[in-house]
Amino acid sequence: MARQNRLSQRGTSWVFRARVPDRLRPIIRKNEIHKSFRQVSHADAKRLATLESLKTDALFAQAERQLPSGTANPEPINDENLQALARAYFYQLEVNAPPTPFSDAERAERQEYNEEAATCRRLRSPLLAMATSSLPSAGVFWLPSRA
Repeated sequence: MARQNRLSQRGTSWVFRARVPDRLRPIIRKNEIHKSFRQVSHADAKRLATLESLKTDALFAQAERQLPSGTANPEPINDENLQALARAYFYQLEVNAPPTPFSDAERAERQEYNEEAATCRRLRSPLLAMATSSLPSAGVFWLPSRA
């Protein structure tokens, strides 16, 4: 038997809980359907939960029929339509994305720097990170050590 998603145990009691869909709340006037089975065995609780689940689904179906036309769920979407919608969505995201703020040369430089930084992190050597850093050394100067 499949696991009951609407059945949970609270202490020694079994409880049936089902969330009411947002679109049906004005009709059912509840946020959730709740029923306690008290202290029964797990097998009995599963049987009772199955019955309550059927009643709840019937209540939801009845409320769905009472919705004004055009607000009920549309027909289920098939895989082809879903893929076409996803492609169109991602295409629009790409088209409307702002331009890259740097040139190809800057992109290559940043990629090289990121690869070097990743290598240094892998090696976990701060000295190696300083030695292989591709950051410009402008403004860096060495002071003679005092003896």
